[in-house]
Amino acid sequence: MSHSGQNLDGDVEPSFESAADLLRIIAQRLDRLQSNLPQGNSSDPNHSLNPIEVGKQLQNDAAALRQIADRAQLSEHHLRQMQERFSKAFCASPVAMCISRLADGYFVEANDRFLELVEYSREELIGKTSIELSIFEPQERAFLLSLLLHTSEPVEWWFHSRSRKKRLARIASETIELNDELHLLVLVEDITDYRRVQADLQQLNEELESIVQQRTQELQASQTALQNSQRQLEAVLDNSPLLIYLLDLENRHLLVNRRYEELVGRSRQELIGFSAESVWGSARAGTGDYLAETVFEHLQQVRDSRQRIEVEEVLYIHQQQCVYLSNKFPLFDDQGNLYAVGGICLDITGRVRIEEERKQAQAAVAQREREYRTLVENSPDVIMRVNWEGQFLYVSPSFSRTFGVPQQDCIGKTKGEIGLSSNLSDLCYPQLEPVFDCQEPQTIEFPIHTSQGPRFYQSWAVPELDEQGNVISALIIGRDITQIKQAEQRLQQAIAELERVNRLKDEFLSTVSHELRTPVSNMKLSMRMLEVAMQRANFEPDARLLQYLSILNQECDREINLINDLLDLQKLEANKRELTLEPIDLENWLPRLIEPFQERAQNRQQQLRLELPKSSLPKLTSDPSSLDRILAELLNNACKYTPPGGQIVLQAALDSQKILLTVCNSGIKIPIDELPRIFDKFYRVPSTDPWKQGGTGLGLALVQKLVEHLQGAIQVESSAAQTVFTVTLPLNLPIDILPVSQND
Repeated sequence: MSHSGQNLDGDVEPSFESAADLLRIIAQRLDRLQSNLPQGNSSDPNHSLNPIEVGKQLQNDAAALRQIADRAQLSEHHLRQMQERFSKAFCASPVAMCISRLADGYFVEANDRFLELVEYSREELIGKTSIELSIFEPQERAFLLSLLLHTSEPVEWWFHSRSRKKRLARIASETIELNDELHLLVLVEDITDYRRVQADLQQLNEELESIVQQRTQELQASQTALQNSQRQLEAVLDNSPLLIYLLDLENRHLLVNRRYEELVGRSRQELIGFSAESVWGSARAGTGDYLAETVFEHLQQVRDSRQRIEVEEVLYIHQQQCVYLSNKFPLFDDQGNLYAVGGICLDITGRVRIEEERKQAQAAVAQREREYRTLVENSPDVIMRVNWEGQFLYVSPSFSRTFGVPQQDCIGKTKGEIGLSSNLSDLCYPQLEPVFDCQEPQTIEFPIHTSQGPRFYQSWAVPELDEQGNVISALIIGRDITQIKQAEQRLQQAIAELERVNRLKDEFLSTVSHELRTPVSNMKLSMRMLEVAMQRANFEPDARLLQYLSILNQECDREINLINDLLDLQKLEANKRELTLEPIDLENWLPRLIEPFQERAQNRQQQLRLELPKSSLPKLTSDPSSLDRILAELLNNACKYTPPGGQIVLQAALDSQKILLTVCNSGIKIPIDELPRIFDKFYRVPSTDPWKQGGTGLGLALVQKLVEHLQGAIQVESSAAQTVFTVTLPLNLPIDILPVSQND
């Protein structure tokens, strides 16, 4: 059976069987689309119908149509009524819907909501494609179509309306077959405003989260800063040398620092919440005089006056007086109520002691100033102070008496203004320039012509500095040295006379020595000839005659040695002794030197030994005869004063570019006051010679001169039962020090 009528597009309706098939297909597609439609109200507030309700109505209609189609007994009239009802529901649906051919995309139907979205009329839309109407770009439509055909989920896509407004839609589609052609049934939901609101909400949410995060960070930073501040405050309190505490109105501890804990001998846990009376009282009972009453009196004074006070409190801590500078202050809450009293106390015991010492020092300075003024005012020395301009800042009474100018007439005036003689000014004042310019003290001597004759003065000028170290004035102290000058003149005359006498003595000694040498030598020769004659005559002298001959020989030798020593000293003092420089191998030379003394030492039960360093000594360039005489005299002297059982040690060592030769012997001690005279001519150590060896008294004097002649030095040290002579010689004696060869 077939039936014709108008379809949704106004075309001729298909046959009844075709209409039934169409209704059945549309009902099936609507079922599937209904499941894909978004739930909830439409984003368009102008529509009062719920898309879900419309979908349910369409579903109900479709179900009815299926029943009609299935039975195939529905009349054409009823079918048209149902078709009209379905068409009205399609057109009035708040959900935008359209139908287009799948092959070419031409629109075949659209409801009012869809026309409203794209801003086209039905006549402008039907028979056109979305590309022709610029709803989609060609590439966009192809891609969107591919998505819709291959997915059952709604797709969100942007499209353009006639006014070129860009809108966002959620699109669902189903493929249907109409008149043997595939069509696409599309449901479109405009979610532009919804997404905008959602984006705004998202932005607001992000901003809110940012604000919350910022506030959280600020709160954490504030908490961290508060904790840091608290730790810093605790660090300051605990490391402060000040005594810090807070007490409530009942004198219970609210806060204490470490210094407070150390003072009372309790920990912070033992103090917080406990009354100060118990702490102070127990401390007083345990340590003796601990006067805390003044502390409580001052605390009560702050509570009564509600004002800060600063007082000195004297406490006796461990029976020692301590002075604290205490700053006590009230603390108020937000309502202005007093709730605590704080105390910050500084131990000023040392400061008070220093202040007392300063006062004592000031008193001492004042006393010294009075004493100084008394000394200055009564000193016979001329004392003055002058500035850079040469003006007198102070003159002593002695100055006034010496120059005949009153003190008051000198202050603030220069030398010329008070009438000092130009001679005195020319002598004194130029020498003050180094005092002012270089801060160098100066000694000035100048004569003054008086009615009693010329007088000589010696002045000492020193700079006076300010706190920055700049010279502001010069202090000059002048003393009358006339008698000293006269004594110096007499001393110079005496020295000149002594030098003349000394020259005469040297000339006499030289002459006498030469004159005595010949007869003494003749006497020595005669005694030798007498001994030879007695031997030839086979004369056997008795013991007494032999003793006489021995005494004559010894005394002749002694006189010859004395004459030779005198001549050698005279040459050395006149720098006429010649030097013969040779390299000396001390390691071989010194053993030969001490051989003659070994027998004497053994006979006297003395121990004589030579000590050389382990490393080789370099050769010494010097005069062998002079060095031999030096060491022989020192060894002879050591043997002379060393008792039996004593030790004599000769040592050699290298010190930089110098050779050290040391002769050490045990025995007598030379008194300290005698050491400076030991090298004087004819000086003898005031002690007993255990061997009755005797001597000329010129040996050490000759040794000193010989050492100096070799550009060396000699020193002596004497301690308990030990005497040490140390000779220091240059390793290489310069050639230019050799004296000019002269005949005796």
